[in-house]
Amino acid sequence: MKRKTIGSASYRFIKNETAYLERIEVIDHETGVRIVDAYQPRGEGMNYIRIILTIGSILVGLGIISFIASNWQQIGNALKLSVLASGFLGFAWAGRVLEKEYPRTGRSLSYISVLVFGAGIFLVEQMYNISIHFSKSFLLWSLGTLPMAYVLKDKLLFLFAHGLLLIHSLGNFDYQGIACDFAAVLILLYAINRLAFENREYFMFVENILAAVWVLDLIYELQGSDLLAAGVIFASGIFMKYALSSHGDMFVLEGNLFLGFSGLALTYKGIWSDMPWEFPGEAAVIFGIALMAYFLADTRKGHISSLVFVCLLIFRYYVDSFYDFMPKSMFFIIGGLMLIAFGYWFERMRKREGIKNEERS
Repeated sequence: MKRKTIGSASYRFIKNETAYLERIEVIDHETGVRIVDAYQPRGEGMNYIRIILTIGSILVGLGIISFIASNWQQIGNALKLSVLASGFLGFAWAGRVLEKEYPRTGRSLSYISVLVFGAGIFLVEQMYNISIHFSKSFLLWSLGTLPMAYVLKDKLLFLFAHGLLLIHSLGNFDYQGIACDFAAVLILLYAINRLAFENREYFMFVENILAAVWVLDLIYELQGSDLLAAGVIFASGIFMKYALSSHGDMFVLEGNLFLGFSGLALTYKGIWSDMPWEFPGEAAVIFGIALMAYFLADTRKGHISSLVFVCLLIFRYYVDSFYDFMPKSMFFIIGGLMLIAFGYWFERMRKREGIKNEERS
């Protein structure tokens, strides 16, 4: 029987859960053994070796970049391109050659090739006086990192590509034109996550944030209002939390974060000034009361993230109401006491939820 290779943490979880099911006599011992034997743990021992090699590859990459940059003016353009291309291809090839015998060393060389590729983008722009917005360079770097992340099935490289695209999205926000290239790379991220990483939730979490940034950028490019932008994110949060809850707890948490932060923005009266009515302040207060009632009700259902937004709402109104009127020393003392009280409330609720989970088990 072909055994599926999984991470050591996942293997321990399956082993412990199988033992638990045997103890409560849901399955017999033979079935438990067959279940465990269907998996094998991936060799992930001595993770400190990978950490050391990763740090080493970063230092080597930075050293190469520093060396090239410091001698940039004395090198001809043809030689510059040769150094960059040979550095990128050489480290990528060496990484692939060593991947089977020395996987961690090979992977560190692949990391160096990605750093050399990124340095090459910025240096080629300087070499030929290519004038583009700095965020486009990070987009190209992300796009060049994705094929290697896909081929190697490397989570760190894939996460690095997400970070590069996030830098691009923030730098390019409301810059000029609809970011179709950003949308195309974002779709590629979703596809690679599905094909190579089995829809890992932490990757999808970042991808959803990137999608939200793109939607906001699109709204502002089309001259949409702040109210429309906050309303769209608020509605998407509700959709994720309730319509997509069956797909995993990640959607519930991220949906709550979306509607929470956009809801906080909607409690300010300035955001309602685009509406035709003459009472934006009253609209903000009504929305704030409704939002507070919602999060309090949701907190009673055991959603700890909703408790965080209850605390943020209270603190937001405290700052908005008293910062300009109270003596600053008294303001900070009371604010500090409020935060301590929120921390106690938060810890108490987590402890209560932990006790409930143990009782269910």
